[in-house]
Amino acid sequence: MINSKEYLQDNIAEINETLNNPEFHKFLNIAYEIGILQHKKKRKLDERNEIETYPASKGFSKISDIGNVICNRKELWPKGVSADVILSQKIPVIKVKNIMLTMKSTKNIDSLWKKPTGYMKQYSKLNKGITPQIEMLSNDLAEDLDELKVNLASKYYGILAYDLGSDNTLKSMEIIFLSDNANNIVHTVKIPIIKLDEKIVPENKSLKDKIQENKGESLKSIIGLK
Repeated sequence: MINSKEYLQDNIAEINETLNNPEFHKFLNIAYEIGILQHKKKRKLDERNEIETYPASKGFSKISDIGNVICNRKELWPKGVSADVILSQKIPVIKVKNIMLTMKSTKNIDSLWKKPTGYMKQYSKLNKGITPQIEMLSNDLAEDLDELKVNLASKYYGILAYDLGSDNTLKSMEIIFLSDNANNIVHTVKIPIIKLDEKIVPENKSLKDKIQENKGESLKSIIGLK
């Protein structure tokens, strides 16, 4: 018998510490922005990328383009973050230290546990340590869980759920952790939406100081206007 409640709060604290990283948040926002821009600019249907994702989606969808940015643009990856492709499903996987994430576009996060896909059910077994329960764990189940952890090189599995508005801007992002049997949500981590186009321009005090020092002189001559 195991008591997952014993380590539940420690495991959740570990997840929160890993995912509440400003550099990781910035990476996700940049990857989505670049992917959406590439989707807008793409004109040739025969254009192909190094890694293609979501082949079942019609044409070269924005989901595919976002996934390709995440997988191919290694220079964007912050420390502790990597990306891969699950070959059987050909969907991108983001690894943040010991957490594995897949992506899902959805306007209703409840659909993730009401209608989980096969791989979501399989990978959610990793979340036994954050599922509040006391139950018998047979040797076979324990071995299967250990094998899954080794094969996926991960301790937890989350779903990066995002919602794109009609103008293709990100409306929301949050990481959803399903229970080990994928029948409810046991934890969520909100990812902030960062407005990357809002750049802070430092104040140029040199001109202001120069004007102050030269009171009475022509402002036109000071700033070199013709």
